[in-house]
Amino acid sequence: MSRKKTQTNVPGILEGFEELERLIAVQDGFVYNRKPKNVAIAFDHLRLLAEKYRTALNEIEEAILNYKQEWIIAEPTVYVARTRDKKTDIEYFTAKTFWPLAGGKNKEVKIYLGKASDFGDDTLNIKAKELAKSKMSETLLRRRDEGDI
Repeated sequence: MSRKKTQTNVPGILEGFEELERLIAVQDGFVYNRKPKNVAIAFDHLRLLAEKYRTALNEIEEAILNYKQEWIIAEPTVYVARTRDKKTDIEYFTAKTFWPLAGGKNKEVKIYLGKASDFGDDTLNIKAKELAKSKMSETLLRRRDEGDI
């Protein structure tokens, strides 16, 4: 079974909006002291619009985050790694992906795949990648529904 590689990196409308929010929080005098008058006027207009439409912008940001998360559930980008158990000295495979969170942060999600010998000790093994994608999809869906991620 082969999966198509799809692009899940959806540019957010609010990329860079955190910087604007940081600047809004700074005292007006401090912000405007370093800007030419025309830049200060343009920034003030942008600040007023951001305050006026804050609720709508937050809804859009939430919808974009949901869209990205649904894509990752459908087609997760997984990284297969080999790990050695210190107690038993057995090598096994894990898979990880990154789950987008609000505020532009990501959470690393790891799952166990099995013994490395089951996949010929090759992290690029197609069987390992396919198993990692299907198990990761199931795990992400379950953990999202349970509220863990």
